[in-house]
Amino acid sequence: MSEIRSLYKMSYKFNAAHYTGGNPENTHVHTFRLRLLILRLSDEYVDFYDYENKVKALVDHYRGNCINDFEEFSRINPTIENMGIYLFNTLGEMFKKDGILKLAKLDLGDSPTQSFSVSDTYVIGDVYRPIFRERLLKIIGKE
Repeated sequence: MSEIRSLYKMSYKFNAAHYTGGNPENTHVHTFRLRLLILRLSDEYVDFYDYENKVKALVDHYRGNCINDFEEFSRINPTIENMGIYLFNTLGEMFKKDGILKLAKLDLGDSPTQSFSVSDTYVIGDVYRPIFRERLLKIIGKE
């Protein structure tokens, strides 16, 4: 892995409806909070405004709509977990294209008190530390 030069943080909010478990009668609205932690792996120039616009376009894609109505969630139950994993994979591909940036962590919240986090390695808080599963289990005494 390249040396980490710096971190970017991006935050977005959007209102959207969804239903889980396949029952449209349970449709309800959330104010989703999307937070990204992005690693900068190089001192090369990054037009971060371009990335901001791409993420905003993805967020705006869902804003004010029912998540279940989109093709990507037509066969996936749009729980906060499934949405988080889908967004992490989608945005992760976008950020890694130039080799300068890497999406390290995505948080997706659907209420003021809870959120779901996705990462390809363990990220503690906002500090990127590549702690692997075995080491984490040893730290928390579950080994």
